[in-house]
Amino acid sequence: MCIMEFVFSILMAAMGVSMLIYAGFAYLEGDPIIMFQGVYSFPKDKEARKEYVRKKFVKIIALIAVSFLASALVGLSQIYWLAVAVFVLGIVFTIKQGKKIMGEGTSVNSVKMPSVQVPTNYYAYYDGVPLIKKLDDTIAQRFSQYSVRHNVSPIEIGGAGKFMNYSVGVYLNGAPKLFIMIVGKNTCKLRLYRWSKEQADKVGIPMINFVEHFPNRLEYVAERIGRYL
Repeated sequence: MCIMEFVFSILMAAMGVSMLIYAGFAYLEGDPIIMFQGVYSFPKDKEARKEYVRKKFVKIIALIAVSFLASALVGLSQIYWLAVAVFVLGIVFTIKQGKKIMGEGTSVNSVKMPSVQVPTNYYAYYDGVPLIKKLDDTIAQRFSQYSVRHNVSPIEIGGAGKFMNYSVGVYLNGAPKLFIMIVGKNTCKLRLYRWSKEQADKVGIPMINFVEHFPNRLEYVAERIGRYL
């Protein structure tokens, strides 16, 4: 075996074993230990963080560790390019699986949102009124005991890291009771959106969407909001 392939295999194996050990400690502690909030967005609440680390973060670290170890084993065959290819494929696989893992619901406080029946002639009712005005007017007129805030940061409910602000927050006696996101065609695919949704779930506050380019009749808006207030 060439020295280069041998050294490569040793380094990859060492990285893989180190990451597995790290994943083990992170799982036992329920805490990332050495990862900073600015690098990776973790829940601020202790119990939510423990659940998040054990059910999501540790899985991703373990997948990365397996990529290192698989590459190390292939490196023993003295085919250096193949070992590198295995590592790259492993990372690509980790990224794909990581997206699925991050999309899994883990919060025990997660709020299930019932499906909404949209009539087939729904698009015939667009009236040209801006959606944000419909939301404000609906809450003011039909749910007057509640107050409204715009552009609410998830940091206000214990979030730490980067998020997409909630378009509207509905409050009762100063406490948030509902968050509303005004979304576009691809908004729900964004990481910042998903993190904001997860943060609302973690603290048990429902978050619903209204699609900006849909008609959103006043009756429909009021009926949806009323389900959560």
